[in-house]
Amino acid sequence: DETEVLLNVEQIATMPQPAGTFFAWGLNDKGQWVRTPEDFDATVAICDVGFNTLDVFTLQGGKIMRRFTGGDTVGMRRAVELLLRSLETQYGVKYSLHEADTFIRGGNTIISNAAGRIDLTDLINDARSAAGDGVNTFLGEQWGNGRQFDHVIFTGGGSAALRDALIEQYPLGYVMPDPVIANALG
Repeated sequence: DETEVLLNVEQIATMPQPAGTFFAWGLNDKGQWVRTPEDFDATVAICDVGFNTLDVFTLQGGKIMRRFTGGDTVGMRRAVELLLRSLETQYGVKYSLHEADTFIRGGNTIISNAAGRIDLTDLINDARSAAGDGVNTFLGEQWGNGRQFDHVIFTGGGSAALRDALIEQYPLGYVMPDPVIANALG
């Protein structure tokens, strides 16, 4: 509205990125806690599956539990690179990381080239399965079966692509409705 505003930042507090998902899960658009008071004090484990990284973050009573917090490089890039290798080896075609990432995340599964139409469904499923295995192996080492947590929340773009594998290992887990931007929303 063209109104000039002067803002003085007095303090900045940093938190690990997956903390955003905790707030997106528990707060409404006005910043009010909308879950039960018990949920704020609960033990909440958050797994953020990104492109290059996997971050696990656990809170109890709103405080970080370092014992169950960590990270690794088992993000979605591994699935994308596996798909790229398979496409080149089996069909002699090259795609960019971005294009292959779109295939993995649920984009078009049919491509066309000089050899004709190629259905990528099996290759995509194999790549997702390998990525899901990597993520679940890391989570198993960090969290075990996850039953020590009141809530297990999955976020990040990779959690949408790996939803089935994550929920198979953690049946009470919850994938955020818009996991790609949940950290930013929180």
